[in-house]
Order: sequence, then C-alpha cells, then structure tokens
Amino acid sequence: MIYWAREPDSYDQEEGTVKEKNYLVVCRHHWSCYLFRGLVTVVLLFLGFGILTVVDSMEDFIIVLLFIVPAIIIILVSLVDYKTDYLAITPYEIVRHAGLLYVKSKSTPIDKVQDVSIKYDFLDRIFKCYDLKIDNAGTENMTYVFNRTRNANEFVAAYREILAQKAMSD
Repeated sequence: MIYWAREPDSYDQEEGTVKEKNYLVVCRHHWSCYLFRGLVTVVLLFLGFGILTVVDSMEDFIIVLLFIVPAIIIILVSLVDYKTDYLAITPYEIVRHAGLLYVKSKSTPIDKVQDVSIKYDFLDRIFKCYDLKIDNAGTENMTYVFNRTRNANEFVAAYREILAQKAMSD
C-alpha cells in the first residue's frame, strides 16, 4: 500500500487528500552513510575534551577549540545533509533534491525512466540499506544512484505500481 505525503518528512495515512507536491515514497540515506563522519567527530571531541582536562592557559583553550568547533560543524552539516538530501517519487516524476543554501533539484518524468534497480552487497544486507539505481532515457541519458537508502524496496514497488496504473489507463 502506498501512502501520500505532503512533505518529505510527514506521512498522512488518514486524510485522503492530495495537495501540492505529492510524494509517494521518500528515500533518505541510511545512518551508515554518516558513520565515517561520526567516527571523525568522536575522535575530534575525544581529543578536544582530553586536552581540555590539562588546559592551564587561554592559549591552550584556543587549541581545544580547534578540535571541538570542527566536530560541532560536522554534526550540524550531517544533520542538514540528512534533512535536505532525498529522492522522492510522485505519480508523474522522480525528484532528486539536495542542498540547503545551494539547492540542487533534478526531476525525471516517469515516462523517461528506463529502469529502477536495487544493488546491495553483504554489508548492505546486514544494515538493511540498498543502492537505488535509476536509468534515465531523457535527452541527457543519465544514470544516477542514490546510495545506501533504507526504503529502496518501497520506492521500486511504487514505481512498478505507477507503471501498472499507466498501462491499465492506456
């Protein structure tokens, strides 16, 4: 069953109305995409707070800030990246959206999509995240991959359901 969503973050199952841009399925990156950033952040915070315990002057405190401030920036960038980077499917197009200040948004009409496939390896099976590959037959003839997403199966099912509905209406 497919649920309509008014915003990429809020799914409304009870109200059957369709407003504005209607996302059938929204794919976001899996938390494992941010694992390396998290490890770097933990190391920076560990070093920063470790040095902070032996700080005895203001000059040493500035050195501590060189570890803690980048860690905080990495955390904020990861949160913004998670919230603004998504792949969504509507009944008419597939939308790839990324960015907060410099927004990059690409859309491909459903009619121009040649194939939507899922790729995964051993670690992806453990984490239950998959790479979603979309082949586009448009004028640019491009293929794009949305790496390590949680609900790739729902995305492919929604795509196939849209194709089936279009075939029945033709």
